[in-house]
Amino acid sequence: MDDVSSNDLCWRDLAVSVSGKQLLNDCNGIARAGRLMGILGPSGAGKSTLLSALSGTLPRRFTVSGHVWSASRVGVAEGNTSAHQDDPFFLELTVYETLCFASQLAGRSLMAAQHEAEGLLQRVGLAAAATRRVDHTTKGEQRRLAVACAIAGEDQGVGRCPRALLADEPTTGLDAFQAQRVAELLKELAVTRSCVALCSLHQPRSSMWRCLEDVLVMAPGGFVVYCGRADEMPKHFSSLGHSCIEEGVNPAEFAIDLVSIDHESQTQAMKDRLRIEKLDFSWRRSSENLVPRRRSGAVLPPNDRFGFRRSSARALGLLVKRATLQIGRDHVTNVLRLVGTAGLALVFGLHFGRLDGGGLPTARSVAARICLVSFGVIAMAMLAMARAVDRFAKERAIVHRERLSRCYSGFVYLLSKVSLTDFAAPTLQETSDGLHPGSNGLQPTLQETSDRAAAECAPGTLRGYQRHITALAEQ
Repeated sequence: MDDVSSNDLCWRDLAVSVSGKQLLNDCNGIARAGRLMGILGPSGAGKSTLLSALSGTLPRRFTVSGHVWSASRVGVAEGNTSAHQDDPFFLELTVYETLCFASQLAGRSLMAAQHEAEGLLQRVGLAAAATRRVDHTTKGEQRRLAVACAIAGEDQGVGRCPRALLADEPTTGLDAFQAQRVAELLKELAVTRSCVALCSLHQPRSSMWRCLEDVLVMAPGGFVVYCGRADEMPKHFSSLGHSCIEEGVNPAEFAIDLVSIDHESQTQAMKDRLRIEKLDFSWRRSSENLVPRRRSGAVLPPNDRFGFRRSSARALGLLVKRATLQIGRDHVTNVLRLVGTAGLALVFGLHFGRLDGGGLPTARSVAARICLVSFGVIAMAMLAMARAVDRFAKERAIVHRERLSRCYSGFVYLLSKVSLTDFAAPTLQETSDGLHPGSNGLQPTLQETSDRAAAECAPGTLRGYQRHITALAEQ
């Protein structure tokens, strides 16, 4: 067993299951600080599950056992994202603003966040795209921005450990050149910051394989069949009777083919499962002494891997500021809301017109006023909340990531959104007042209506009151 640094990320007897299904079998491993480790394996092998278990971001319905420890905090760099449903950024913000808000939510002041954002832009090669909106950047630039956001705001004081980087498929959807740049960036950050850099990869090409210093190979069913130095992997499998015969074959492709299962043939599938079981059994015996069984005071609970929650009041102010920028720059939605509001005003005006012909209100207009107020409240509330409902679905992935980083609570996020939809009330009041020329507002109008109704009805007589109600019902 090699010496374990305090910045290394270690795990022992780590297993994950859900509803009785085993997603990750008991495994031991260590990710070294200052080295880039790649997680290889076919689809369904459990690569994302392992990363989530190490970072403590699995949903509560998952059962996790084992121990994970490190002196470093964790920074998750979202990688496997969709451009429409699971985008990891607010598209209306610029690259520079995205980094500033990430740093401020992590606890830095405005000046310190701006200074750090400028440095990170240079560091990840996004200085030329600083003023561009995120929706105008390429996928490769967005992946590098995700890495920058993952390390933004980390405490670099004396005695502080750099934040570990865990990236889930950061090269998916990129061309070979952009994927290579992302891998080189992760390796550079691991070396310069002396931190753990762990990423899952799908079919890395030979040049990307040379960027990997350590590798972890997973097989379907959540089995770990190797975890160690990349240059020693072919030798390990060769000792088990699985050598790469063809010269010049990419070792990553060889490893993935070795642990894949051919489901088209039942006979071949049984042979593949048997091979994987032997590889797993062999690695279990080899990894017993890979990491220490116990390290006093070093076990890191999942909820503490991201640090402590920041001030809710400060986070609310930042979220409101960010949401205000989003609303101001969402020109299409704003124009649609303006057109919708103007259309409603036109419909209300044509339908209700000038109540009572501009004279004093009567009891006959009570029903019309009630309808006007009801429709106005419903329409204005729906216009204000329609955008919020749509935003909740689009921002779910971002808010989930920031909440895992303990930047704020779900209630603070909801409060920041609700506070920007309450401006409908003044607009509704002004609309109601404008439909009553010569009146001092809605409340005086209702009072005048009551007085007029009382004057028209025979006081104290049930027959007169019934006649008045009948007349209103007929109208």
